[in-house]
Amino acid sequence: MFDELTALLDDTNRTSSHGSILITSLDFDSNFLLQHFLSYSLKNTLNCVYISLLTPFSHLKHVQNKMGNTLKTPEISSSSLMFIPLFSSLSDQFFHEKSSLNIDDLCKMIQQQVIASPDIIIIEDLQILRHLLKFSDIQVLLMQRKLRHLFPNAQFITQISISDDENDDENFSSSSFINMLKRIHNKHLFVRSLTTGATKDISGQLTYTGPSQSNLWTNIIIRKCLFRLTDRTLNLITSAV
Repeated sequence: MFDELTALLDDTNRTSSHGSILITSLDFDSNFLLQHFLSYSLKNTLNCVYISLLTPFSHLKHVQNKMGNTLKTPEISSSSLMFIPLFSSLSDQFFHEKSSLNIDDLCKMIQQQVIASPDIIIIEDLQILRHLLKFSDIQVLLMQRKLRHLFPNAQFITQISISDDENDDENFSSSSFINMLKRIHNKHLFVRSLTTGATKDISGQLTYTGPSQSNLWTNIIIRKCLFRLTDRTLNLITSAV
């Protein structure tokens, strides 16, 4: 768990839909943020649902062990973690060219594997649903809506990697899909690589935004900074902008 990030997101522990966080990334692996929220939930004994679209349980176990958390196997329910290997469930249909699940079936599949009321729901990279499993943008957004209906008290942490076409520039212009995701999340963390390349002391750039008071679909920048990432620490560098 990264203390500086927890301090920045001063209400990370609000287990309500209003505290939902969108994580976007450009040319940088943002999984370290998912690991932070998973570690946070484990250390605070919160019921966490981790919907995996790529990461195997063995990798989560390895990383969490470095962060001071012990995971057993996904079948053991004594832990507050409910690990759902969603891609494994969907890939059989994809590779055998079977008819795709509709969104209701997909959400039902998730619901059946949730054995306790979740405080936090972590959803891995939505691009896998879009590009590999050929879900439309509308389907992905509908899945988000239905999961919020099924678990109204959960805090959603949603990850998506973005392309140059969807890149947040200095004016935070994005594709309509990314803008809709921002709209249904209360906060937004955007991480990207440095245009000059990473150095020993600086790994990348992080921008944290929250909702503005405007009726427009815009967020306000709360902090924009550089960061240094190691296996155990995340250091935010430079003051707020």
